[in-house]
Amino acid sequence: MRKEYSNLLYKKVFLYRPLTIMGIVSVGMFLFFLISDSMNTVFTIIQVALLWGVVGYLLPLLVLFFNYKKENNKTILEVINNKFTYKKKNKTIEFSFSDIEKVVLNLSFPLYHRDIRLFFWDEYYYAEIKLKNGKSIIITCLLCDEIETLIPKNLIERRRRIFQVITKPDSKVVRNFSKQYDS
Repeated sequence: MRKEYSNLLYKKVFLYRPLTIMGIVSVGMFLFFLISDSMNTVFTIIQVALLWGVVGYLLPLLVLFFNYKKENNKTILEVINNKFTYKKKNKTIEFSFSDIEKVVLNLSFPLYHRDIRLFFWDEYYYAEIKLKNGKSIIITCLLCDEIETLIPKNLIERRRRIFQVITKPDSKVVRNFSKQYDS
């Protein structure tokens, strides 16, 4: 079995599909309210719906999309007979199941519980593959949304996250947060 994941293969599913659905719903609402009698009420409803759509659906979706794109842009993951090759910029890491300490899947609450997803950004998740040699690799759903099926279940740790944005332990935000609460 040989599979190659590159060029953020699943961005169509995780970005374009929600944007298309949001556009169709917005146009449908506009047309439905256009035939209404009271135009003041129509404009108020449209403003509230647009505000809710942007704040509740679009902004979190775009934050996660660009966060994941930054992490896995120009990244290639090759899977050949249970051997993995991870290529990002000039860095190549090869590993197999025996090299993996654990894989932490960072999932939204609905994904974790396998429930209905109410928001488009609930579908986003990423896997942090921790190798026994101390290296860590991040694979987002935009690059490979089959990671849970590729790795043996005994190596997977599922973790619930309210907002599954990728943060690195060496980032300034995490360091400042740690300084504030460690003292």
